[in-house]
Amino acid sequence: MSYRPQQNSTPARVLAWFKANPEEELTRSDLAVKFDLALNSVGGSLLLAVRAGLLHITRNRLGQSVYRLGRGPKTTTEACHG
Repeated sequence: MSYRPQQNSTPARVLAWFKANPEEELTRSDLAVKFDLALNSVGGSLLLAVRAGLLHITRNRLGQSVYRLGRGPKTTTEACHG
C-alpha cells in the first residue's frame, strides 16, 4: 500500500506546490513561513511523504537541509533499504 496524503493536509499542500514548481527547493524555515507551520513541526509533518519518496531532503550550497520534489513512490525494496 502506498502513501497518499489526505486532501488539504500539509503534505498535500506542499506536494502540490512542488509539483507546480518542480525545480524549486525550500528550507524548513521557508516551509514554515509559506505553509504557516511551526518550525519544529516541519520535519514531522512531512516525514511520511519523505519516506514514501514523494519529497526528498538534500543539502544546498550553504549546507542547509532543503526539501525538493521526490522522484515518486519508493518500491518496497527501496523503502526497506532507504
